[in-house]
Amino acid sequence: PSLQGVDEGAEPLVTFTPHHLDIDIRDDQVIRSIQACFSRPGFIHSLVAFTVSGIVINTLSTFMDYLVRLNGAPRAYTGIVGGTFQFVIMISSLIVGKQTDNTRAYYSVIIGMLVVGAFGLAECGVSLDSDRGSELRWALVVVAGVVGALLPPS
Repeated sequence: PSLQGVDEGAEPLVTFTPHHLDIDIRDDQVIRSIQACFSRPGFIHSLVAFTVSGIVINTLSTFMDYLVRLNGAPRAYTGIVGGTFQFVIMISSLIVGKQTDNTRAYYSVIIGMLVVGAFGLAECGVSLDSDRGSELRWALVVVAGVVGALLPPS
C-alpha cells in the first residue's frame, strides 16, 4: 500500500539557492513525523523489540551486584562480570548490526534474537532459583550477547 498520503508534510521543506538555505518547518511537523513512523509496516515491532531489550539490559545492569554475588562470590566478580556484560553487548551489537545491514533480514533476526533471549532469561531465572551462582554469571553474559545485540537491528 502507498504511504504517500501519510508522508505528506512529514518532512520539513528545504529550499536551496546559491547563497541561501531556507528550511520551512510546519507547526504540526513532529506529530506528522510520528504518524508517518507508526504507519510504516514493522515499525511497531521494532519499537517493541528495542524497548524490551533496553529494559532487560538496564534491569540486569541495575541488579548486577546482587546477581553476581549470589552464593558468596567475591565483590571483585561484580566488576569483572559487569564489565564483561557491557563489553559483550558492544561487540555483539557491532557484529549483529553489521550482518543484519548486509543481509537486510531485520524481521527474522529480531524475532530469532527475541526467542533466544527469552530462553537465556529463563536460564537466568532457573539458575537464580536454584542458587547456582556460576551458571547464573555465564547466563548473564549470554543474555548480554543476545539481548544487547537487539538494539542495532531494531
